[in-house]
Amino acid sequence: MLTFKKFSLVIPVALLVGTLAGCSQASSKTTNSSSSSDPTNTIDSDPHPSRNSSSIDTTTTQDNPAAEESTAGLIKAQPTTQRNRIKDLNTSLKEKLGNVALPQVSGLTQGNQNLNITFNGDHNNYTINYTVGDKPLEFNKTAVNGQNPYAVLQKQTFSSANEAKQQVSYVVAEDAFGGMPVTGLKAGITAFYDQGAGNTHLYWNEGNWSLGVKTDINDDKKPDILAHQVVDWLDHYYLPAPKEVGQIAFNSTISPEIRDQVIRWQDGTMVFTLTANDPETAIKMVASMH
Repeated sequence: MLTFKKFSLVIPVALLVGTLAGCSQASSKTTNSSSSSDPTNTIDSDPHPSRNSSSIDTTTTQDNPAAEESTAGLIKAQPTTQRNRIKDLNTSLKEKLGNVALPQVSGLTQGNQNLNITFNGDHNNYTINYTVGDKPLEFNKTAVNGQNPYAVLQKQTFSSANEAKQQVSYVVAEDAFGGMPVTGLKAGITAFYDQGAGNTHLYWNEGNWSLGVKTDINDDKKPDILAHQVVDWLDHYYLPAPKEVGQIAFNSTISPEIRDQVIRWQDGTMVFTLTANDPETAIKMVASMH
């Protein structure tokens, strides 16, 4: 079952409802937003976000001891050299970007002592690239640009909460895919199958999150395997609570060269997106943000 920690913001948030543009046999039941049905296509696009908004984005788990304990466990699990490496890089990032929420862990099981980071942008709109090289390099060093990021964190600030909402694909699975075959996940969660664009999809909801996993239609594996893993991970790691909508879109086919594991959530006029080449890496990084 998905568990949450909170983002504390100075911007009041209106109640929003998002939609997912699905490539599906049940698409007539789905309301399309202005964003693409494939969330991985939008990370490098320029939706012309506002450059004038000012805000503070810091996460807090102070009112949730379980979330605080989970985050502390993630950080402590890193060897000291790796823990110090990302701490030093985050210090450099905050000197440039101000008080922003950042992952406190690399999400990697090995090699993160050679973690490197580059970024561009400002407090309201930025992109941070996470790479692993043969050795640790200086923060934001040009040579890092030749390394393929295993994860990218992006923040975009828009002129209105409604515009921000349109960047997040959200669906109530039961409404969108009612009548399609279903399967049961743990904790009484019902997930709905769908097929389209050469893939088999499995969709469900937890809290304000819309979740979907897919496998190639010609693959012997079903999306169920990854779906069960995702539910297990989310029992242990606390994600930010979207205000008001968030999406998780994972691919069962994992490639080190492709970042098509996507977590995106709205917080008022801001939208955060983390793409990674591995779904567990993505969850750990987002869960450790503060």
